Amino acid sequence: MLAIGVELWTDAIWYTSVGYDARLLAAALACRSGLFVLGAVVVLLVLLGNLWLAGRLLPPASGDGGSRCGR
Repeated sequence: MLAIGVELWTDAIWYTSVGYDARLLAAALACRSGLFVLGAVVVLLVLLGNLWLAGRLLPPASGDGGSRCGR
């Protein structure tokens, strides 16, 4: 984490010195937002795939309401 922080700080100082600090902020926000959306889509696909698979592997209902006591 320290190495990433030092790299980001160095980039921020350099971009500020050449007048492109707004570009760095915009690029960082766009990258983080894009990665968040990509991660959310992947997680959604995995969860929906698991729900679909669980529904397909579910044994058929017996029709007696699930009570098997004494009958």
